[in-house]
Amino acid sequence: MFLLKLEIEEAAKNCDNFKDRSTRLSDSLNSTIQELRNIMFDLKPKNLDDFGLDFAIKQLSEHISKSSKIDGSVEIIGKPKRFNNDSELYLFRIIQESLSNVIKHSKATEYNIQLLYSDENLQVFISDNGIGFDVDNSQNDKNYGLLNISERINALNGIMKIESSEEGTLLLFEIPI
Repeated sequence: MFLLKLEIEEAAKNCDNFKDRSTRLSDSLNSTIQELRNIMFDLKPKNLDDFGLDFAIKQLSEHISKSSKIDGSVEIIGKPKRFNNDSELYLFRIIQESLSNVIKHSKATEYNIQLLYSDENLQVFISDNGIGFDVDNSQNDKNYGLLNISERINALNGIMKIESSEEGTLLLFEIPI
């Protein structure tokens, strides 16, 4: 934003150059607006409060699939239930961090998210067809993404399991309802 301000001030000094610079300014502003939208979406999507976790996860998956070129799908099984706002945000963040790990590390071409609702709990399965990783070794490494996921699941009194091989990774977590 600061650079845009300087560019506008410089262009205003010389009106003859302003037309040439206005296209660059417009492009820069459009890029900045898009970045701000992405940041706002990442902080807390409005649709999480308005429409619930399932809708927000579908929107997140669409957003990630478009921006990362990794095909994603979301499947809802059972009768969806609403959680309190804090729990829904935690669940959203867990899934968001999991997908971030898929994008950054897995070299996957596709991923799948399943939310399975029962009367007792919500089970979430996140799988990818990536290169996998050594689950036992990841506990020893400073893997902050997995640590954040684990801590959030624990805060919701849930459990987490990870299976990974050269054919991909499966993250399962279960949260009581």
